[in-house]
Amino acid sequence: MHLNTRWNYLLNPVFMTGLFVLLCNDLFLKEAWGNALTGKLSDVAGVCILPLFIAFLLPGRKRTALGFTALFFIFWKTELSTPFLNVWNAHIPFGLNRVADLTDLLVLPVLLLSASVLDKPERFSFTYMHKLPAVRLGVLFLAVFAFGATSHVKGGLLPYGQGRSISIGKQYTVPYSIDSSLAILKRFPAPVEVCSDHTYAAGERRAERSVWLSIYEISKENKDTVGYLNVLLSQEERRKKSRVYIRSAELNPQMSDSVLFGHSIRIEKKYRKFVKELMIEDILPK
Repeated sequence: MHLNTRWNYLLNPVFMTGLFVLLCNDLFLKEAWGNALTGKLSDVAGVCILPLFIAFLLPGRKRTALGFTALFFIFWKTELSTPFLNVWNAHIPFGLNRVADLTDLLVLPVLLLSASVLDKPERFSFTYMHKLPAVRLGVLFLAVFAFGATSHVKGGLLPYGQGRSISIGKQYTVPYSIDSSLAILKRFPAPVEVCSDHTYAAGERRAERSVWLSIYEISKENKDTVGYLNVLLSQEERRKKSRVYIRSAELNPQMSDSVLFGHSIRIEKKYRKFVKELMIEDILPK
C-alpha cells in the first residue's frame, strides 16, 4: 500500500475526533469530573481508533487490527492482565495502570464503526491533509502520546515504588469536604498517615487541594503481604464534594518475583476486599 494511502486511516473525521476526545478526556475531563462517564469515554475513543492506528502501521492487516484490539481490550480490562502489570510496574520506570471493570467491555460494539472506516478508508479521508507534512506528523505524534498517556501511571507526590505495587484504580465522588473525608478515614482500625497536603492552581480562577494518604493493613495470615493503600483525596476550591482515588496497594519490597506473579490475583482480591470493608462502606453515603 502506498504511504499516502495509508494516511487515510489517520486523516479522517473518525480517527481525529476519537483522538481529540481521548486526549481531552484523559488530560482535562477526568481531572475535573472524574466519574464512570469519563472513564467509559476514554474506552470508546481508544477502542475506536486503535485498529485504525494499527492498520496504518501494518497495511493490509485490517482483520488483524480489529481482532487484536478486541482481544487486547478484553485482556486489559480483566484480571488476566494483573500479573503482567504487577511485574511490569515492579521493574519498569514507565508505570502502567488500568481499572479492571467488566462493564467496560460494553464499548466493544464501537469496533463496527472502525470496521466501516477500514473497509473504505478513502471515503472518510481528508485528502487535502495528505499534502500537509506538519499535520500528518502532528496527528501521528498525538496518537502515540494519547495511547501512552491513557495507561501511564501519573507521577507526582505519591510515595510510589517503595514496595511491590498492585493496581487498584478506583475513584469515588463523595458529598464531603477533604477534611470531613479525612476525619472519617482516621476513624478506621487501620492506621492512616498523611504523606502530603498541597493546594495548587487547577485553572485561572480555581485551585485544587490534594492530600495523599497511606492506609496501612497488617496481614495476620502472611507477613509477606504487609503493606498499605495509596489514596488520594482531592477537592476543588468552593466545591463541597471531594474525590477519593484508591490508586494502588504497596506490598513488601522483599517479595520475590515468583511470589508476586503467582499470587498477584489473589492478593489483589484481598486488597479490593480491604478497600470495600474499611473504606467504601464507611465513607460513601448510605
